[in-house]
Parts: sequence; structure tokens; C-alpha cells
Amino acid sequence: MRNLRLVLIRYYDHVEFRNRSYEQLKPMLREVVGWIVYEDDEKIILLSEKVVSNNPEEIVKLKPSGFVILKSAIKEVVCLDV
Repeated sequence: MRNLRLVLIRYYDHVEFRNRSYEQLKPMLREVVGWIVYEDDEKIILLSEKVVSNNPEEIVKLKPSGFVILKSAIKEVVCLDV
């Protein structure tokens, strides 16, 4: 069994625009809270909801929801102690 880290991630997200002047637009700073289940040099995979378990096989079997966030878009990762 592996311990999952509960974190808050602040990251820059893409912005879609239509019929607007683009000179002032920039990526939006967003934040999400969840559990890191995978990380490599390029990305972090974060679960935003999961079954009450830290067993990876059980979590995957129940098809959780989450985010794939590119590390190049991350401004900050804050570990949340619970």
C-alpha cells in the first residue's frame, strides 16, 4: 500500500477566447486540491475525488476523477497535512 499525498496545486490554465481582442489575455491562475497518484518529469496526475482507501488497485478499479497537470504550468504545490 502506498501513501497518497494530499496537496493544493496552483497552476496556469489555458484560456479560450472568441470575438475578443487577444493582446491583454493571459493564462488563468487556478487551484485544485487532491491526491497525487502519479508523477514524472512532465506531469502530475491528481485525483479530485476517490474512495476512502489508499490502496491503488481499489482506487483504479472504481474509476476516480481527476486532473493531469503539466509541470511546466505549475506555479506552486502545497502539501496539506491531515
